[in-house]
Amino acid sequence: MLAVVAVGVISSCGGSDKVAQVDAEAEVAHPDLATFQLNGAVRSVTYNDDYYFENRMFKFSVDGMLECDSLVEVERDSIDRIKMLLFPYKSDTGIDLKYVVSFRYDEKGRVSAIREEGQGWSSRARLSYDEKDLVVVDSTKSPDGLTVTDYNYTQIDDKGNWLSREYVSRNEGKSDSLSQEKGAEMRVIAYY
Repeated sequence: MLAVVAVGVISSCGGSDKVAQVDAEAEVAHPDLATFQLNGAVRSVTYNDDYYFENRMFKFSVDGMLECDSLVEVERDSIDRIKMLLFPYKSDTGIDLKYVVSFRYDEKGRVSAIREEGQGWSSRARLSYDEKDLVVVDSTKSPDGLTVTDYNYTQIDDKGNWLSREYVSRNEGKSDSLSQEKGAEMRVIAYY
């Protein structure tokens, strides 16, 4: 069971106000980049899929910290990692709501669990990694049951960041072929 503990500060983006000078060739290891499974001096990442972030661009400062806009709030833990992303939105009836994505990390600083919550629903995902620190299995529990997603990476850049991957998702509670979904995800990464 994934427990979400509210430790930290919610802000438009949070974190320290330190300004860093970073060599574009240096490896940036800010925890925000690890949250998004990114390596190197990343300026931005745009997800071209409909899985987690739906064609959303995330920008990072030169020191690797997530730069937020009015569409996202961040809660950080005691060591300045992203604990939660809160996406405010309005319901069809005009009620202010928030879509919440919470993260837990393993001993290597990788995201080990993701909890998503919206109006009247939630899901909990556990992630498994390969030797290159790429997610290979996502096991998600939701009201629909357990869905297991296997990833195959089809394009990886010279920093070790995935640019495209294929997936096969199957609902473990159903044995018919209709419970299986295949697709591809892509992301575009800009560097400093």
